[in-house]
Amino acid sequence: MQRKIAWIGAALLTLALTACDDKTESAPTPAPPPPSSSPAAPSSSSVAPPSSSSAAPTSTEAEGPDPSKAGGIARYTKFLRAVGAQDLDVVCEIAAPAAKKAEKDGFGPCKQTMTMMFGMISAKQKEALRGATIDPAAVKTISATQIQVPSNAIKASVKFTDSDFGNQTLKFQGGDWYIYDM
Repeated sequence: MQRKIAWIGAALLTLALTACDDKTESAPTPAPPPPSSSPAAPSSSSVAPPSSSSAAPTSTEAEGPDPSKAGGIARYTKFLRAVGAQDLDVVCEIAAPAAKKAEKDGFGPCKQTMTMMFGMISAKQKEALRGATIDPAAVKTISATQIQVPSNAIKASVKFTDSDFGNQTLKFQGGDWYIYDM
């Protein structure tokens, strides 16, 4: 039963974060806005990346987002850990472009969809994600601003498969890395 619930949660995550692979996007996703000095009020249906982080910046973040492959890996690691911690703000910020595509395809707003998905991930999986890392050797560089992270790159106390996370495509756009496709 727990395995079936985990699979359903993974399927919901896959569906919620991406449009079907056989569909093409009719218009390019606009770049996230540049950081501003005053944070905008969050909208419950908005999936656009917020302009600032609520957490205190690390020394690397204080210098700005890293446009290298290592920066993309760090950003995806932050996403996985946010999924494990059920941090809707971070999850929906990093997955904003994919969530917009999914919402256009009939899924609800990111925060609503992700709240349901969090309920389908086991406590053991959430705990594993909070400490997950990424094997850089398994990450494929597609271009200078795009990487693909397969599920087998995720290193955690629980094994994650393609049915859990698939192949995540991240792009460096608008000054940071965002998940665009699975």
